[in-house]
Amino acid sequence: MFIRKLEIKNFQCHEHLLFDLNEGVNAITGESDQGKSAIIRALRWLIFNKPDGQQYRKHGTKETVVRVVLDNGTAVARVRSSAINRYVLEIKGSETQVYDSFGRDIPEPIVNAFGISPAVFSEDVSEELSISKQFDGPFLLSASGIVKAQVLGTLSKTSILDTAVRMVGSDIRLRGRHANLMSADIEKSTAELDNFGDLEGQSERVAKIEKSFEKLNIDKIALNNVINIDYRLDELAESMVQGRRQLSALSDFPDLDQLESDGIVLQRLIEIYFKINEINKTLPEMEAAIQKINKLTPEVLDDLSNQGQILQGVSKLHEEASEWKRTYMANTKRMTETIEEINLSVTNMQIKIRTEGVCPTCYRDIDDYTLARISEELRA
Repeated sequence: MFIRKLEIKNFQCHEHLLFDLNEGVNAITGESDQGKSAIIRALRWLIFNKPDGQQYRKHGTKETVVRVVLDNGTAVARVRSSAINRYVLEIKGSETQVYDSFGRDIPEPIVNAFGISPAVFSEDVSEELSISKQFDGPFLLSASGIVKAQVLGTLSKTSILDTAVRMVGSDIRLRGRHANLMSADIEKSTAELDNFGDLEGQSERVAKIEKSFEKLNIDKIALNNVINIDYRLDELAESMVQGRRQLSALSDFPDLDQLESDGIVLQRLIEIYFKINEINKTLPEMEAAIQKINKLTPEVLDDLSNQGQILQGVSKLHEEASEWKRTYMANTKRMTETIEEINLSVTNMQIKIRTEGVCPTCYRDIDDYTLARISEELRA
C-alpha cells in the first residue's frame, strides 16, 4: 500500500498543495524554510493525530484539510476548523464515513485504512517509526537512553528479564515491609506476654473458681428444692384452712341420717306422683262416661228399670268413678302440699349450699351451674 495522491490546504505555510506520488521512493526538494518538513508534519497529523492543538493551522484561514488517496482508491481526509475536528473515510463501493469527537485517539477504521500504527514498547513509550520528525537522526539515535533501552529490550525480548527483575525487586521490597511489620508485631506480643508471667498461679485460681461455681450450682438446685417444698407447704396450709371452713359449715346442716330419710320419702312421693299422672290420663274418659249417664232422661231410666243388672252395674260404675275422683282430688292436694314442702326444703338447701359453696357429702366446691343442675334433677 502506498500514497498515490496528497492534498494539503492551509497547513502551516501551505495554502493549497497537491502531489501525485509514485510507488517506491519519492524525493521532495526545495530551498530551506519553504515547507518541506511541513509536508511530513501534515502526513503525521493525518496518520497519527499528532501534534495536538491548532498551532499548525495557517493563520487567518477558516479550515485546514489534509487528504490522501491510496493506491487501492481509498481516500482519507483530516478536517479541522474552530468548530470541527473530523476524519472522513471514503472507500469504493461504500458510503462515506465521518468520525467526530475522538480526542487524542485515532478511529479504528482510519488505522485499518492506513495499516500503520505507533509501535508500543511499554506503557510510557511509543514511537511512530514510519515517519521521522525534522532533524531526527537515524533509528533511535536521537531518542533518550530510557527509550532506547525499552525499544531494544522489546525487540530482543530482554524486556521480559527487565519485567522479571522489577517484579522480583517489588516482591523483595514488599516482603521486607512485611518482615518489618512482623518484627514489630513480635516485639509488641513479647511485651504483652510479660504481663502473663503468672499464668500457673492464674490457672490454679481458675480451677478454684470453677469448683466454687460447681458448688454454687449444687446449692442452687438445693435452694430450688427448698422453695418448691415451701410452696407445697403453703398449698397444704391453704387446703387445711379450707377444710376447717368446710367442716365448720357442715355443722349447720341437718343430720345426715335425717337427710337420707327425707330422700327416701321424696323418692316414694315421686313414685306416687307418677301413679297419679296415670290416673289423670284415664280420668277424662271416666268423667265423659258419667256425663253421658247424667244426660239420660227419666223415660229412658224407666225403660231400663227392667234391666236391673245393667242399672246396678252403671250405678256401681258411677260410684266407683266418684270415689276415684274424690281419692284423686285428696291425693292431688296432699301431693301438692308435699311438693311445696320439698321445694321449700330444696330452696333452703340451695341457699345453704350457695352460701357455703361446698357439697355436704363430698365437700367439693359447687358453683351456680352445678346447683341448678341438682335442683332440676330433684324437681324432675
